Amino acid sequence: MVVPSKRSHSLGAVLAALCVLSLVGCATNSRVVTEVSRFNRLSDATAGQLAHAVEPTQNTENQREDANREPQTFTVVPVDRNLTTSLEFQTYAQRIAGALSPHGFKMLPDSEATADLVVLGSYSIDSGREEIRSTPGSAFISGYRHFNPASGVFVSPPIAVIPPRTYSVTRYTRELHIEIVDGPDLAFGRTSPVFEARAVSIGATPSIAYAMPHMIRAVFDGFPGTNGETYVVEAEVDEKSRRPVETTIVPKS
Repeated sequence: MVVPSKRSHSLGAVLAALCVLSLVGCATNSRVVTEVSRFNRLSDATAGQLAHAVEPTQNTENQREDANREPQTFTVVPVDRNLTTSLEFQTYAQRIAGALSPHGFKMLPDSEATADLVVLGSYSIDSGREEIRSTPGSAFISGYRHFNPASGVFVSPPIAVIPPRTYSVTRYTRELHIEIVDGPDLAFGRTSPVFEARAVSIGATPSIAYAMPHMIRAVFDGFPGTNGETYVVEAEVDEKSRRPVETTIVPKS
C-alpha cells in the first residue's frame, strides 16, 4: 500500500513557495528598451575636436577660420525656449552634460552666446496606445497519485485547468531629440549641426521622467559613434534604485 507521506506534501509546499518567491524577485527589475539613430560630422579620432566637423563659412565683415577651431565648451538649451526655466528640463540638461563631459567637452552653464557648441534638446511622450494580448490555457496535475484503502484502488490526482486569458495593456512612446550645433554660427543666425540623435523608447510607464536617464545614456554611449548608425539599448533596471544593473547594445541593420 502506498500512502502519501507528509514529507511529500511539505516538499510540494516548499517548491510552490520557492516559485512564488522567484516570481517576486524577478518583478523587482524592469526593462527599458531604447532605439537610437544618430548622425554626426565629428572627427572619429576625438569627439572633443571639430577640426573637420564644420565647413568654413564666409562672412563679409568677419571671415572665421572654422576649420582650425577646436571647440571644447558646450551648453544645453531647450528647443522650446519656454522650457528654459523648467526644473524638469534643467534636470535632463544636467544628465546630458554628465553624459557628454567625459568625451572631452566642458560644460558652460547659461553661456549660449560664448559656448563653442550648443546642445539643443526636446522630448515628448504620447497619450498611449492600447494593445490586446492573450495567454494560452494550461492544465496541470494538482497533487499526487495515492492508494485509497477504503475503496482498494489507486486514486489519481485532480487536474487543474487554467483557461486562456485576454487582456489589454497601454504602451507609451517616449522620444528624445538631441542636436549639437556650432555655437558661433548659431550666434550669427546660422545652424551648423555636427551631431543629431533620435531616441525612442516604448513602455508601459506613462512617464518620460522614468525612461529619460536611460534614453540619454543610450544616445551618448560610445559618442559620437558611426555616422548613420541605428542600434537598440536594453537596460535592465532595478526598481528600487532606478539604476541599470545590466545593459545590452544590439546593432540594428
